[in-house]
Amino acid sequence: MKQMESFDSQQLQYFFEQLWRTSDEPFWICKPVADDFEMVMANQAALNIEPAQQPGTLLSEIAGQGPEWNELIANYHRCLNSGQTQIVAQRPRLKGKKFYFEAILVPILDNSGKVTHIWGTARNLTRFMEVQDELQTLNNQLEQKVAERTQALHQAMARLEHQSYTDSLTGLSNRRRFNQVLELEVSRLTRSNGTLSLMMLDIDDFKQFNDTYGHPTGDSCLAQIGGLLHHAIKRPTDLACRYGGEEFVIILPDTTVEGAHKLAEDIREALSTLSINHNGTAINENITMSIGLVSCALQEQSQLKDVINTADLLLYQAKSRGKDTLVFSDKIITGKSE
Repeated sequence: MKQMESFDSQQLQYFFEQLWRTSDEPFWICKPVADDFEMVMANQAALNIEPAQQPGTLLSEIAGQGPEWNELIANYHRCLNSGQTQIVAQRPRLKGKKFYFEAILVPILDNSGKVTHIWGTARNLTRFMEVQDELQTLNNQLEQKVAERTQALHQAMARLEHQSYTDSLTGLSNRRRFNQVLELEVSRLTRSNGTLSLMMLDIDDFKQFNDTYGHPTGDSCLAQIGGLLHHAIKRPTDLACRYGGEEFVIILPDTTVEGAHKLAEDIREALSTLSINHNGTAINENITMSIGLVSCALQEQSQLKDVINTADLLLYQAKSRGKDTLVFSDKIITGKSE
């Protein structure tokens, strides 16, 4: 292995003098004084960063107070006490601006091995760290934008899904949603032998209403009744739907025939209170509804179509008995109407 070439003290002195004068990196030398350190000299690059680094100035006078400066002075003490070079990160605030340095503190020892001075230099990483901070800020902004766009997309999808299950005129769930929920409830309640109530409601003589008052008024009537049904159901598991035309349905899981019967009568009473005039019918001077209601415990053999057919049959019977009435049953009917 080739032996390292040596230099005499004059050559080394010349090298360090040139480095001191011409380098863009800051250099400084200080000496320990009591519990502090006194500045001996600093090159122009160091003075450009902090002009206060004048000979005779104490490091504590330059540093001031604060956790960052306390840590800075503590690094000098570590260098002094250990006699070892310290490589430390420094983040001082100078002239109101935050700087980032990687500092090297080198102990200068006398012949007895005592540290008499500390020679320091630092690499100014401020711009590098600023760029890193800018990139981090941009990354955070990008992540925020992505999160906002993702949330907006989820909200848009939720709105579209809601619209796909909603009747635009009445604001109630539509037939598609009815079929989906009823299938789930029949399956669930069949397994648990639970009680399901299904109510079918039909506006009496609605064709005559449209013929008498016009379709815009008919649409207004449907919207009012949709609002009535929406407010009539109280539990989140209950579902009111527009089944088609002037026909509506209400799914009432885990509801007894007594509870469902009371709700049906409350709906009829609320409709009467609306007092929607109907001169095109001989039933009543106001809009009325016929209601078919089935409420029963579902067995393993219960079929979805049987539940719907029973409610529909009971509605047909209500119509046959003069309309503006309620017909209910506590069991699924498989035969023909009476």
